[in-house]
Amino acid sequence: QRDLDRATGLSKLKGYQGKNDPLTMLFMARTRESNRQILRYERGGQPLWCSTKGLPRLSNNVDIPRCKICGEIRTFEFQIMPQLLHYLKVESKEGKEEDAQHPITMKNLDWGVLAVYTCPN
Repeated sequence: QRDLDRATGLSKLKGYQGKNDPLTMLFMARTRESNRQILRYERGGQPLWCSTKGLPRLSNNVDIPRCKICGEIRTFEFQIMPQLLHYLKVESKEGKEEDAQHPITMKNLDWGVLAVYTCPN
């Protein structure tokens, strides 16, 4: 759990439930099966969220705007998983000096799930 919290930055969210969060537990179970997976493609499916906190509001068309060309509601296509941070060699120790080997740190790059929604047309 601590690894997931650290990788996603979830523990910093107000009201974060940790192991009591059902989506966190589902995320952990699913990613344990394919812990090296960095991309999840499921056009028209649902993202695998890592927490119930911060989910997009689908009903208001603000968090996920309609297509600017045709006006259709965008649908989920793929997501980039937080495991990519490992392959980018993101330095996880906060406060460490940046150097040539680790120019990217958790201070300037961090995510739980990057979900990409596209026009169904």
